[in-house]
Amino acid sequence: MESASENIWYCIEQRHAKCKGRAYTAHNEVLRTNDEHNHTPDAAKIEVKTVRANIKFAAKTLSDPPQAIVASFTEKISSSAAAKLPALRTLKRSIRYDRVKAHNSHPIPTSLTTLQLPVKYQLTTKDENFLLFDSGPSNDRILIFGTMKNLQHMEHSSEWYADGTFKVAPLLFDQLYTIHVSRFGKVIPTVYALLPNRLESTC
Repeated sequence: MESASENIWYCIEQRHAKCKGRAYTAHNEVLRTNDEHNHTPDAAKIEVKTVRANIKFAAKTLSDPPQAIVASFTEKISSSAAAKLPALRTLKRSIRYDRVKAHNSHPIPTSLTTLQLPVKYQLTTKDENFLLFDSGPSNDRILIFGTMKNLQHMEHSSEWYADGTFKVAPLLFDQLYTIHVSRFGKVIPTVYALLPNRLESTC
């Protein structure tokens, strides 16, 4: 927390352990501290907090691949801190989220003819192609999303379930049409289609 004259630094266990430990600084100088901690120090947890803060900052300021950013900040951490870090996939997903949040400057489209789908929104979190079909700029535009693995599920299943919903359709589209298949004893969502209307001929 920061005020006009000083910064207040709270213990990382303030929320979970209700620790009252804190420090007050100004211009990078410690003014005073409150050492009333109600727990023993956890160096690994502090290390993890530092690493994640550095990764978050790098995500917003660097254009390096997510895996390279994670590697640069985790290659020298202690084994105890490494054990407390989230999985690599989670860290990479956080980097993508932070980048979208920091650089989400794409104009909001006003029609299906002006809608532009950036490349990063055409991929999954594993960087696999997710946009299967785009009918192109028109008032009857159709977008279909899915993965090659999903198409394989459809190919090997004899039971398909299709349904359209209107309440969750995004701006400019009238219907979200989905196809699920039965495989391995469970129902798997495979294809998502954004449709401009509710006509049977469109589906």
